[in-house]
Amino acid sequence: MSAITVVRGTQVAEREMEGGRRPTGVSLSADAPSRPTPPNSEVDIRPTRRRLTVAYKLKVLGRIEELRKKGNGYLGAYLRAEGLYYSAIQKWKRQYENGTLGMRRRGERLKGREAYLRENKALRRQNESLKKKVHKIELIVELQKKISEMINLDNPEPAQKHGKGL
Repeated sequence: MSAITVVRGTQVAEREMEGGRRPTGVSLSADAPSRPTPPNSEVDIRPTRRRLTVAYKLKVLGRIEELRKKGNGYLGAYLRAEGLYYSAIQKWKRQYENGTLGMRRRGERLKGREAYLRENKALRRQNESLKKKVHKIELIVELQKKISEMINLDNPEPAQKHGKGL
């Protein structure tokens, strides 16, 4: 019988076994380490920003209004529990009052005056080109009506159906 080291979780226990085999059936080699290697202790966790939804922000704003009635101590305790700053709450409230809460996506900017002017100019150009097309179509329809009238004027006889008179 020989003594080997068996690792269970983090505990090391010595056990004697027959034949010098591990419970898995793999034979022991002479160069196998007698002690387990410690796990890598370096932490490679990247912190991630919380992404708060508009629904959550509205819920928090509603709760803040309720807590203001109770007193400032309750408000501070709630903000600490949620991990929020009062400045963020003020910003959300301004956005809610302006109607811009939830309009901004990551990387996007809110439209400024210049963007609205550019969009307005493009829409006006598109409107003018559509007006020109409509005018051309109206002229074509009028021309078709005149041609139709000219054909009927040359042939004042009543229209015949399948070669027979009506």
